[in-house]
Amino acid sequence: MTDEKMTPQDERDAQMMATEKARVQEILSEAIEQIETDGGSVRFFAAAFLVAAFEMHVEVEGTDNLQAAMARLGREALTRHGAAGRA
Repeated sequence: MTDEKMTPQDERDAQMMATEKARVQEILSEAIEQIETDGGSVRFFAAAFLVAAFEMHVEVEGTDNLQAAMARLGREALTRHGAAGRA
């Protein structure tokens, strides 16, 4: 969002997203701990998790606006990791 005032629905959505992000972080922390204990590969887990998350998103949301959502996520990740704007 820009400088616009959040609507009550926007506020509920933001709170729900924060709650679910925390839930995912907890699940991922537990999974990574188990992978490290078992001698598994966090690298392969991350790739498999990304595929599963993508497939789940398509199941829940369908394919409408999928390209825009993936582009936004990619831009955010590149910006967060300082790679945005590199040639």
